[in-house]
Amino acid sequence: MGMEDKNTNKSVTFHITNIDSGFDYVHVLYARSSSGNSQAADDTYHKIVFDYPVFNGEVMITITGQETILGISAEELYTDYADLEAVRTQTVVNNTLFFGNLVKKEHDWDALRMASWKILPSYNTKANVGQIDHEYKVFGDDEVSGGYYNPYNVYYRVGYWPDEIYRFGVVYIFEDNSLSPVFNIQGVDFSKKDKLSTTDLFQKLFNENNESVCIQWEAEPEDYYFNKEYRLNSRGVVKFPKIRNFSLSGGVLQPRPLYISFDLNNIGVTTLDSDGNITSTDQNITADEFFRKHGIKGLFFVRQTRIPTILCQGITIGLTGKEFGAIPVIKQNSQYQS
Repeated sequence: MGMEDKNTNKSVTFHITNIDSGFDYVHVLYARSSSGNSQAADDTYHKIVFDYPVFNGEVMITITGQETILGISAEELYTDYADLEAVRTQTVVNNTLFFGNLVKKEHDWDALRMASWKILPSYNTKANVGQIDHEYKVFGDDEVSGGYYNPYNVYYRVGYWPDEIYRFGVVYIFEDNSLSPVFNIQGVDFSKKDKLSTTDLFQKLFNENNESVCIQWEAEPEDYYFNKEYRLNSRGVVKFPKIRNFSLSGGVLQPRPLYISFDLNNIGVTTLDSDGNITSTDQNITADEFFRKHGIKGLFFVRQTRIPTILCQGITIGLTGKEFGAIPVIKQNSQYQS
């Protein structure tokens, strides 16, 4: 805990010996975790843009924190889940198998990241899961009757809370069954904007020269919300509206779960016309064509860790006077309320 994303002005030196003769350089990749006071830890992953040369099987690496770095995914650092094609060097130390000189398939991560931002979320309350009254009378259709006494509804029809914040992302499945990192999708406050349109989205994806500006969105925290009016953001943060997600039938309230849906139709769009609308050009391809181009055979959506939002850090409760026993209570309208 301390200052978020600050340099400690300290250095660390590694002296690595007995390096395989097949290596000419050492590349340094690392994970960094930092947080401010009363904040959740934020993990980031980086690669130092410098090749440390190996001389006579040894290398001395000093890291100060001032090096030029590139952002990477967690999968590039943790090889447990890496997409590997070949391992040219390996050894066993203390019953642990180590790989080196790895060959892995390259993917266009920037294209996937920008495509993920073109996924449009929406919500609905169309499904009715039915209900059971105090006399165990069942209301609803045969398939979904019985509310959450019905295991079908527990498995398929559990919804989200109204007026609550969630964060979503997408993971792509490649043809070799390897997985991509989690990519952020569009985020929006549905209480401010009931439904996103392609105009809302794509006018924020490109500048006046029809050049993509997606890469800039995640540069700084203040850039997360590039439309503050309805909190359209690049981090997949969605707030559901405060609605009555139930219906009244036969005098019985029947819950209608709050669902989120994702529209993939615009994922292959790359150009707009002068009015900011989607054009019918060779550069704009369908979602299926985009997936085939990038070797993707499927995808799934996940809930991500929420970006910390502090609503209330604490409350101070005073003590009553000695004549009342110095009891911690809240005073309201000159009277103590226990």
